[in-house]
Amino acid sequence: MKITELLQISPIPCDLKVGDKIIYTNGHRVEFEMFVRGFSEPMKLGNKNNCFINLAQEKDGDGSGSAFWYPHAREEIKKINS
Repeated sequence: MKITELLQISPIPCDLKVGDKIIYTNGHRVEFEMFVRGFSEPMKLGNKNNCFINLAQEKDGDGSGSAFWYPHAREEIKKINS
């Protein structure tokens, strides 16, 4: 998947949009400050349903250095701006 293939509008209604600054908390409770880069069709990954939010370390970058192609569930993400 290329970063340009991500959806710009969430397929599931939520309060996040592309460019939002967020805190992502992984399974080990480690927090990362990141940005919403896009959305993908919802899928189940591991024990999480509705993984559809794609993140990157840079707001407008190409996603390098980030696993932007790996979607996350809404409950893993805390919005820190509008």
